[in-house]
Amino acid sequence: KPDTEVEEFTEPKGDPEMAPVYLRRLLPVFCATFQSTMLPSVRKASLSLIRKMVHYIQPELLIETCGADKTAGCGAMLVEVIANVLDNE
Repeated sequence: KPDTEVEEFTEPKGDPEMAPVYLRRLLPVFCATFQSTMLPSVRKASLSLIRKMVHYIQPELLIETCGADKTAGCGAMLVEVIANVLDNE
């Protein structure tokens, strides 16, 4: 392919039906783990998983599952993690 060609649509990897379930159940767990541990290896691993989940999730799904009235403060937990990381930079 020439470098000028860009794929317009890429098929999402994994099971799109399970993505909201994983996000809803696991993102708060990873955020709580990051906030509650002092072990650098655990913090690094949980932050890496959070980063991957947020990076690959569709924006609409993130809003749907972590909106202001959803998932017991999932959005607030994400903000706390980001603030914690930025404070340590």
